[in-house]
Amino acid sequence: MESETKLQGPIYALAARDQLGLKPVAMAFWAVREDELFGWGEIPDYKGKALQEMPRNWADDARTFASERLATYLAGDAVARPHDEAQCKWCDFAAACRVETLTRGMTAGAGEGTGAGSGANDV
Repeated sequence: MESETKLQGPIYALAARDQLGLKPVAMAFWAVREDELFGWGEIPDYKGKALQEMPRNWADDARTFASERLATYLAGDAVARPHDEAQCKWCDFAAACRVETLTRGMTAGAGEGTGAGSGANDV
């Protein structure tokens, strides 16, 4: 919830709400690497670690962000701009990613005028 680009939880909640007609009260993940439950909302009768509060507009905000990013992508903006490069170590596509090339080009001034690295479309 701290990052508008982490969309898996809110998109699942959105799908459960809009496609299945459900009213999600919680979204939880078991983080295998950390061996810990993470999530948002309240799970009835759950006795484990308290989950973070689920924001009221969480799913709708995720839809807005994803829709805006998809629109820019379909318009030709397919440049890799990770929101948090520290997370790149977990990416299954790191070997094919152009982030390092983009970063070197921006450092050399090659990204000027192209909008590269503007942060407006970070994912």
